[in-house]
Amino acid sequence: MNMLKLKYSRYQKRPMKGLYRNRNNKSSKIVYGSFGLKSLENGFVSFKHLESARKVLSRRLKKIAKVWIRVNPTLPVTAKVGDKRMGKGKGEVIARIFKIRCGMVLFEVEGTNSQAIVDLLKKAGKKIPIKMRVVGVK
Repeated sequence: MNMLKLKYSRYQKRPMKGLYRNRNNKSSKIVYGSFGLKSLENGFVSFKHLESARKVLSRRLKKIAKVWIRVNPTLPVTAKVGDKRMGKGKGEVIARIFKIRCGMVLFEVEGTNSQAIVDLLKKAGKKIPIKMRVVGVK
């Protein structure tokens, strides 16, 4: 699954200032796996952050566990080149981000070796620029 291949590739300008204050119940529960990586604060996560965390998980958990990514970066971030003058349209898309709300589950893992999974989820959580916590199914 390539996170940069979107169904609708046309981008529109959206305000970047607000993040949701309340918790979203749909994305705050573990659906697929038995362990998950949950956010503790609001923020933005880019494709690079998700990819580096995914690499940490997939390199170690090759055959012993299955990993699900629950978020997909869809909001475009545009910028112009440094030496351009003002005006003349919008700049190129340089990255795609996702708004993370407090309590969202970003990754889910299902496997047999629970201690190794918890340790690797903690390592993957350090690759993401917001505070994360490892949670399990109750």
